[in-house]
Amino acid sequence: MDLTVLKIIVVILVAYGLGSVSWAYFIGRWVADIDMTEVGDGRIGTAFAIRRLGIGWGITVGVLDFFKGVAAVLLPILLDMSLIVVIAAGLAVVAGHNWSVFLGFKGGRGAATSFGVLAVLALLPMLVTIVIMAFPFLKTRRSPFIKGFRRTTLLYGIFLIIVAVILGLDIVLGFLPVLPWLSDLSPVLIALPPGLLLLNLAGRPQARRGFDNQTRLG
Repeated sequence: MDLTVLKIIVVILVAYGLGSVSWAYFIGRWVADIDMTEVGDGRIGTAFAIRRLGIGWGITVGVLDFFKGVAAVLLPILLDMSLIVVIAAGLAVVAGHNWSVFLGFKGGRGAATSFGVLAVLALLPMLVTIVIMAFPFLKTRRSPFIKGFRRTTLLYGIFLIIVAVILGLDIVLGFLPVLPWLSDLSPVLIALPPGLLLLNLAGRPQARRGFDNQTRLG
């Protein structure tokens, strides 16, 4: 096997392995002896950790999940690998979070980990989008029309679409500075936000089924 191909495979597997480390699960076990795979709606991540373990431990989980995403994409960047490999590593770490090999391919939605990936590869578009989304996020918190799955899916989807649009405009117009750790902005980057959204949506049916099963059993 070609050495370059082997290196790419190793980097992708390492990214997936990083993502598979479920901090919500391990901290839940350590702090409260809770098996996160057996309670709640079946999603194992920051939001559920906040509800079950409290705001402090929930934020800790979120920060650790965030830095999983950062580490996974920094690895191929430091190894001077192509942007396509870097993006693939970013998607792999989120896939690992959503379908952890250590938890029987259960997991969360990958939002915090996705933010870590975006912080490295699309920091400025992400920050601009956070400013744009702040008002609708706060405005819909208590809306009787947008709740639960629908609200989080809708807002997260809009967020990633806006990031993709800003990335595309920046690639064409160059109105944002190029991050020092990226040699240039490639159109390939535009595929990252839709890829993250697809991973998020793909993880939701699993979470919903887990919740429905527990509702029937409980």
